[in-house]
Order: sequence, then C-alpha cells, then structure tokens
Amino acid sequence: MIVQVPGTAYRLHARPYREAFESSPDMRKAVHRQIELLQAESRQAIACHALHQVHPRFNRWLLECQDLAGGMKVMPLKQEFLAVMLGVSRTTVTRIALEAQKRRLLKYVRGSVEILDREGLERGACECRASVQHLRRALEPTSVLERTPEPNERP
Repeated sequence: MIVQVPGTAYRLHARPYREAFESSPDMRKAVHRQIELLQAESRQAIACHALHQVHPRFNRWLLECQDLAGGMKVMPLKQEFLAVMLGVSRTTVTRIALEAQKRRLLKYVRGSVEILDREGLERGACECRASVQHLRRALEPTSVLERTPEPNERP
C-alpha cells in the first residue's frame, strides 16, 4: 500500500473480516459495491490516460487527491508520485505545476501542493472526474430501506 497523505487507516485480520463478510448481507453488498467502484475507476483511469492531455489529467488527479484526503488544503504530494500517477516525467510535472501556479490555481513547493482555486482546477479537469463522481453517487446506498435485515432482526 502506498500512503501519500496523513490520515487514519484501519486494519483488520483476515479471519474476523471473513466471518463478518459471510454473516452479513449488508457487508457483502458494501464490499461488492466497493469492488465495482474500484473496477470502474480503473477502467476510467486507463481510458483517461489514452485519450486526454496531461494538463486536464493533472487537474483531475489533484482534485481526486484532495477529495480522498478529506479536503486537505496543503497536500504533501511529491513530484515523483504525480509523475507516476500521470505517466509522465518529473520535469513535465514541474512544468505543468508551475504553469498552474502562474495561473494562481495552486501553490507548488517542493514536496507539497496547495490548491488555491479549486473551481479553476475543476474547469480545467477532464470529464473523467465527473464520470467517476456520478458512479460513486450511483453506488452509494440511498437509504436505510436498502439495508437487508439480519436473520434475527425484525423488519
């Protein structure tokens, strides 16, 4: 696992996880939704790499990183990580980040990125971001009515 930003993570041993998965229809449904989302995100990332220029992909990745980091304004994102995520050289990342900085979209300092104009980044991001967000919303449980009652639970 690669961790780029500080936050909280949880770990669970395989046995209790498997027991919970086998005994809970709700957990199975949630796990299957998460798998479906991860597969869709992977397919979208592959298509994005093939079809879109690096600038819109850069904007999309920064927005995704900020969302996944809980809205963190200054993110400790290294040039090497961004280069790998975008499939470009580190010098390309530097050039694009400095251009975005000149446009006052972000502040780029060695090892960190501060988003200054989120709306500006969103305008410059490719449509892949909206596609993935739409899928995430579609896969979210809509209400407790969607929850499957446990066998010993009254409906």
